[in-house]
Amino acid sequence: LHINDKLKNYLKNFLFAESEDAVLETKGYEISPRGLWNRIRGELQEKGILTPPINTYYALIRADGDNMGKIMGGDFSIFGVKVEDYIVNSFEGESKEIIKTLLENKNSAKEIARKKGLDERNIDEASKFIDNIKLMGKLPVSISYHVSVSRALMIAALKDIEIVEKNNGVVIYAGGDDLLSVAPVSSAVKIIDGSRLAYGGFVREAHSHKGVRFHKFNNYYIPSMGNMGRSYSLYIAHYKYPLYDVVKASALSIDEIAKKSIWICGEKKKGKDSLVITYSARGSVENALIPFSLEKPEFILTNLTLFLEDMMNMISSKKVSTTLLYEASGGRIMKTAERAWKAKEMEIFEELIKYIVKRHLQEEEPLNKIMKTIKENEDIRRYDAQEEIEKPLFLEIFKSCKLLYSGLRGE
Repeated sequence: LHINDKLKNYLKNFLFAESEDAVLETKGYEISPRGLWNRIRGELQEKGILTPPINTYYALIRADGDNMGKIMGGDFSIFGVKVEDYIVNSFEGESKEIIKTLLENKNSAKEIARKKGLDERNIDEASKFIDNIKLMGKLPVSISYHVSVSRALMIAALKDIEIVEKNNGVVIYAGGDDLLSVAPVSSAVKIIDGSRLAYGGFVREAHSHKGVRFHKFNNYYIPSMGNMGRSYSLYIAHYKYPLYDVVKASALSIDEIAKKSIWICGEKKKGKDSLVITYSARGSVENALIPFSLEKPEFILTNLTLFLEDMMNMISSKKVSTTLLYEASGGRIMKTAERAWKAKEMEIFEELIKYIVKRHLQEEEPLNKIMKTIKENEDIRRYDAQEEIEKPLFLEIFKSCKLLYSGLRGE
């Protein structure tokens, strides 16, 4: 097979040297491979065939379970249940009735025990044991409890591997509550969405989610981590940026941003369990933060990762103009909307948001989707500990879309 010198040098560079440069760089080419591919994509798009671009950015995904020390120690403060309720529900039948009465009145519990022919001294022992649990505010941690948590974390890790590989990612580490993986920006949010749902025992449905809580293997059921949170970092970086620095920065963003977040809804506050999206554009770094769950006042998942996916799909199909992301992330009208939000003039706020969105739409359908998400989360705010102020979630939602699109654009 005859190969001319020019082609031979090109193949050497592609196979043995900086193979990324051969595809991703634009210098030295009349039409670069990347530019040629974009031309082909344009022609395919005219025929209704959507294809991904050759991207110079990638996503580093990191996850870390929240409050794992407290969970393993049986600390009640993060379970969202009262000590008394847990104790009562640990028993069944007549024992449950006696314990429930004991928590209310010790003498009444003894009276029930006498009628049932039980030893009253057991009531005294049970009372001391319960008082100790209430004083400590912790579960009496057993081997079976640790086994249950370990199984839930093991399944979470296996689910993570399956979800990452299914979406063209590569797992670097998955074990217990930790995950570190590399993926295309185009599938990063889908990976994070699936991973967080599986961690809590949820499955994605068309426009929402369903709680199953247990993972079934044949006839064997393994618990999930339930309402326990898990924080994530989606770090979008240029392929030439040092990987060591990206790994270090992603860990810092989880610890200093996601895990220090406090989300407020009415009088309820919820910390952690958040996704921090970071876009590193060859030096300059921008962050946005959204919650996975809130208390309204009960525990709910926000489905904001699903909204991010929907927005990127609507942009790629040209139903929504990309200019919306930039105007909604800090334009003059958006600042007016923020002032209306701070003044609690919600009708004015909604009309301003609607006006901004409608200016950048090709059809009516996206308006309903976007406004539904904004209205569902318009009263949510984040407490910024550094500045000691509260910031509206809707700004973070639009900024998250902008940063994700910047990474998808890959320029």
